[in-house]
Amino acid sequence: IIQTNDEGKAVTILQRQRNKIRGILLFPGAWQKSGFVLKDTLELLSIPFITISLGEEADVLQGIDNILEENIYKAGEIALDRLIDSI
Repeated sequence: IIQTNDEGKAVTILQRQRNKIRGILLFPGAWQKSGFVLKDTLELLSIPFITISLGEEADVLQGIDNILEENIYKAGEIALDRLIDSI
């Protein structure tokens, strides 16, 4: 689990841990409309990811599934089930 507001830091962590990561649940926040570097990194590394948005649909970070859900616990549960099914 990581938390950062620095997109560069998130990309660095993904690149360093790429051989250990099987899938990602991503709460993109502000990056859902501007996370082009993160999106490119995820595509290059071929890491399956699901985005969870609490407010509006993700425009840039479109994963294998995009969950729009107000209840964060329910969203996490749905996302985990779908990510496990995709791996």
